[in-house]
Amino acid sequence: RNLQAEYDRLKQQHDHKGLSPLPSPPEMMPVSPQSPRDAELIAEAKLLRQHKGRLEARMQILEDHNKQLESQLHRLRQLLEQPQADAKVNGTTLSSPSTSLQRSGSSQPTLLRVVGSQTSETMGEDELLSPPQDTSTGLEEVMEQLNNSFPSSRG
Repeated sequence: RNLQAEYDRLKQQHDHKGLSPLPSPPEMMPVSPQSPRDAELIAEAKLLRQHKGRLEARMQILEDHNKQLESQLHRLRQLLEQPQADAKVNGTTLSSPSTSLQRSGSSQPTLLRVVGSQTSETMGEDELLSPPQDTSTGLEEVMEQLNNSFPSSRG
C-alpha cells in the first residue's frame, strides 16, 4: 500500500511537470508488445544455459576419454617395448614401436580403435588407473596387426 501511494504521488508529480508518463508498476502492467519479446528472450536464455551445461558435460566426458586413451596408448607402447627387449635378448631385432607407428599412418588409427573400445562411460576412475583386464587379447590383436603391417621387419 505504501509503495502504491508513493508511486501515485510520483506519477502525479511527473505528470504536472509535463514529462512523458511513467510506466506502470510491474504488478499493474498490462501486457505490452515488449512482454512477449522479453518472455521469448528469457526462454531462449534458459535454453542456451541448458545447452551450455550439456556441452560442458560432453566436453568433460571427452577430456576424460582422451586421458584414458592416452593412458592406454602409453601402456600399449610399454607392452610393445617389452617384446622388443625380449627379441633383442633372443638375437633378433625389431623396429621400435614409435618408428613403426610413424611409418604406417593406417596402423595408428587401428590401434586407437582397439584401445578405445572401452569408453569413459563404461569405466570408473579406478578402472582408468589400473590396466585393462583383457590386455593379452588386445595385445595379441595389436601384435597381429603390426605383424601384418610390417611383415618384412620380422627376423
